[in-house]
Amino acid sequence: MKDLYENCSKTPDETRYCKPGYISRNDSCVDACTAKVADPLCPNGCKSSATDLPFQCICKKGFQLAEDGITCTERRVCNEEEKKRCRKDQICGIVNDEVTCSCKSHQQEKDGVCTNECFVKKCSDPFANCEVYLGTEKCFCTRPLFSTRNITCGLEKYSYILTFRTNDTSPYSDDLCESKKEDIWKALKTLFGAQLVDDTLLSCKEDFVIRLTFSQKQDPAVLKRIETCQYLRGDVCIFPPRLYIKEGSAKLEEEDLCTDFFQKQLNKSNGMYVCQKVGDNYLFKCRDGLFSYNEVTSGRLTRWSCADKREDIPLASSESQKLDPCISIPCFNNGLCKKGPKNTYVCECKQGFSGERCERNAGKKLEAPLVVDIKFSIGMQLPLRGLFGFA
Repeated sequence: MKDLYENCSKTPDETRYCKPGYISRNDSCVDACTAKVADPLCPNGCKSSATDLPFQCICKKGFQLAEDGITCTERRVCNEEEKKRCRKDQICGIVNDEVTCSCKSHQQEKDGVCTNECFVKKCSDPFANCEVYLGTEKCFCTRPLFSTRNITCGLEKYSYILTFRTNDTSPYSDDLCESKKEDIWKALKTLFGAQLVDDTLLSCKEDFVIRLTFSQKQDPAVLKRIETCQYLRGDVCIFPPRLYIKEGSAKLEEEDLCTDFFQKQLNKSNGMYVCQKVGDNYLFKCRDGLFSYNEVTSGRLTRWSCADKREDIPLASSESQKLDPCISIPCFNNGLCKKGPKNTYVCECKQGFSGERCERNAGKKLEAPLVVDIKFSIGMQLPLRGLFGFA
């Protein structure tokens, strides 16, 4: 017996042991199913296998043989015959043990066709777009805007436009652009750290054009990191783990949302609105000659509703204004609005911000919250309603 274990690398003698799936019975090897000891693996029973495997489990409805050819696993994918039941624009799936045909997650069925168009949902916020998600129409704020607690789209984060060329020959193909996305994100996340929260590929033709979204405003020295080549190989800069950029082609600048992102909303307004950047904040103002009402501030974005005539301003707006001057969220940069006496409010600014409405970045932490008493103007600080004709 000692000789049997002296060389552990030696292939065992098949006459002295049973292969996996078999057990010894009366000096011979029988499969676990025949020996009636396969219940832990096969709760629904087992049968002999026609292959070189010792046995197979009997799979209940909704399950199929696993890759090991013995045990069972839940069915999640349709077979080729089941896929033929579905239209070309549908996907086949297994739900509650039944074959189902459905549209993709970003589509819904309309008149027998899968489409990503919305037919019912109208977004109350003009900066939101209706999209189909899991078969349901929902309103989403377009990045870099975010959804606030009062269901409006606000601006809190900071966006920058990055352009560069890779070491691949341009113009770039769609497949190449798609294949680079993961490498780009990993490299930029490594370069900029936790404050980089999102990237959006805007264009990929002669150059890569990407919107980078940061949780905070970035120091110019931080922005220069992408232009500083630490790992140069020939005329290519390497950004770990594996992003290759042509030396001197990278450029990163803060995005002026008025010149590009907000143009879609400006076009909808038929000349009723103008976009203005004031410091780090954006104002969507009524053009000269119109009456402004329903001022709403969400983060760094403030917008108004507009009327051609003063009498066109809804009376309900004035009534709601008298009840709560904070209803319009007048404080910038997530400042806390508190009601004061006689239709006034006060803004308590977060550390690092100052100004009557917390509109200025102080550049340093404040010792205590800044409290400002502001007289309330009837007809100016109001909830958003009817902006751009949306309900």
